[in-house]
Amino acid sequence: MRFFAVAMLLIVAAVAAPVAQSRGVLTPHTESVLRGIKAVDKGQLAVSEEDGRFLRVLVATRGAKSVLEIGTYLGHSLLIMLAANPKLRVTTIDLDKTYAGPAVEVLKRHFPKAQIDFRHGHSLNVLPQITEAYDLFHIDGTHEPHQVAKEWKALLARRSSDLVKVVIDDVDADGIWTVVDQIKGGGRVVEEEVPNCRWRNAYYAMQIT
Repeated sequence: MRFFAVAMLLIVAAVAAPVAQSRGVLTPHTESVLRGIKAVDKGQLAVSEEDGRFLRVLVATRGAKSVLEIGTYLGHSLLIMLAANPKLRVTTIDLDKTYAGPAVEVLKRHFPKAQIDFRHGHSLNVLPQITEAYDLFHIDGTHEPHQVAKEWKALLARRSSDLVKVVIDDVDADGIWTVVDQIKGGGRVVEEEVPNCRWRNAYYAMQIT
């Protein structure tokens, strides 16, 4: 029943999302449906409304045309990014396809101009199989520090340029800020944004040397 409710919310949201403007503004209807997805998400694993707006604006204003995402879950973040750019090329990875698989199929149908590739499996097993390059990385998987550190190293090989752009989710989880500091130490930070809200994510643009 829970999945069915989520799937229906995604269908309605996906239909509404293409009318969003390219600069990342959503219709009130789509905003309402996104809040509905969070209400159904009893585990509170979907991004907060504040983080959602933050992610949507980043995709829209930074000109991201391709995204490599770790952690699909209900497709909430994916929907937000597609609303910002309905022509986005995105590869999204998740270990559990129970919700992620059907959610991606719904989004594919309602964003026909997007290129959405869902990869089922452990991120560290899937990432070496990917050969394309990407403008933006979104790390939203296990939130375990050692895992995030390994994912970052694997993601670097898939960057489209030496100006690497990344969104790291749930940076306030135990040990994640330490990993963020290590990541920042691997290049020159040219842009940094961290919203002031619960369950924060953080954006960094870094010149890799």
